[in-house]
Formats: sequence, structure tokens, C-alpha cells
Amino acid sequence: MDQLFGVMLLGVIVFVSWVGYLSYQEGLKIETSKRSGEAWLQWLGNASANRLTAGFQPAPCASQALAVATASEASSAQDVGNAVPVPATAATGPGWGACFKALTQANGPWASHINPFSGAQVRLVPKCDKTDLTVAGNFVLEKLTPTPPGSTVPVVASLLSDGEMLSQKIQLRLTLCDKGGDPIRVGEIEF
Repeated sequence: MDQLFGVMLLGVIVFVSWVGYLSYQEGLKIETSKRSGEAWLQWLGNASANRLTAGFQPAPCASQALAVATASEASSAQDVGNAVPVPATAATGPGWGACFKALTQANGPWASHINPFSGAQVRLVPKCDKTDLTVAGNFVLEKLTPTPPGSTVPVVASLLSDGEMLSQKIQLRLTLCDKGGDPIRVGEIEF
């Protein structure tokens, strides 16, 4: 009977150790994902100051308002008599989608951030969803629009779409989806 108790106790110790190891590995994956999100926010914060200046790289992330002004100046300087002004809609560029693609391409600043849950590159998802566990380790990026003073809700959050123009600074919120599809807020930044 004593030997049976000893074997059972040993089995419980092994099982608890194994569960602790698995929990540690999951926690490590979440912390790795958070560090990636913090690196994204740091890059966005550092780039925010220079994004409105000429020559900003990657170019798709530069202010499209600056691109419109530069294109208009170039066309007027090229041939004053025959120049056709560049319409603002044509020169505004593709927006956030092209910027995100430039940031995550092979030589982009976010290319090294890998989703530890899937082993693939981190991607943006529309929302953290408990019924879709493939969102684990990915991010939700929302645009925060301030409401008029006196409103009960200070900001309205909306998904940052690919076509969102980057002509002026915008407030962004980054949220991480954990293993169970629950949201973990990483932070907010102006870009």
C-alpha cells in the first residue's frame, strides 16, 4: 500500500511539473507577442515625428498630403505652360495597406516579428475572437477618433482599414489576441 501511494505521489508530481512547463511555454509565447507589439508601437512613435517630412522611408508610410504637395510642385516646375495638375485623389497613394505591406516585407522594420503560436509572420486581424483560435498571437490595430467635448464616450474605435489615408496624424490602439482569443491591450500611440 505504501509503494502504491509513493507511485501515485510521484505521478502527481510529474503531472504538475508537466502542466507547469506547458503553462510557462504559453506565457512565454504571450510575452514574446507583447514584445513584438511594443516594438511596433515604438517604431510608430519614432516614425510619427518624421513621417510628415520629405524623404521619409518607407515611402508608403509617409504623409500622403506631403506626396500631393510634392507631386504638385514637381508638375508645376516641370512645364508651367503644359503641366496638368495632379489631382489630390490620384496622388494620395494607397494608404495604410501599402504602408503595412512595406513594414512587413522581407527588409521592412517589422519583418523579423514572428507569431510564436503559429510560426508565421505576425498579421493584423479584424478582432480577437474566442471561436477562431487562429487569431492567437496576432494583432488588432484600431483607429481612435476623438468625439466632441462633453460626449460620454471620449473616443470611437474603428478598425484601421487598408484604404485609410495617412495624410495627417492618427491615434492608434494595438491589441494582442492571446491563445484563447481574448484581447490584451498593448498600448496606444499617435502616428
